[in-house]
Amino acid sequence: MASFETSSQASEAAAASSTYADFNNDGFDDLAIGVPGETIDGFSRAGAMNVIYGSAAGLQTSSPADQFWHQDSPGVEDTAEESDRFGGFR
Repeated sequence: MASFETSSQASEAAAASSTYADFNNDGFDDLAIGVPGETIDGFSRAGAMNVIYGSAAGLQTSSPADQFWHQDSPGVEDTAEESDRFGGFR
């Protein structure tokens, strides 16, 4: 037997995914790009995450500036280590 979502369930799912992708809470989807092979502080494959912010016109190229996070960034747990592959799939 097939399972179908109601329009309310579909709307809630779309809102949840949209909210999840909005890192700076401005109402526009942002793009997160994992860079698990990035060298950080001399540690090969420590990994990083690049976030490019969205707008009504699409992804921003200048303002607000994109963010580059890794395990040595303020507010990010742990520290960068060799082969951590932060930003990669687990």
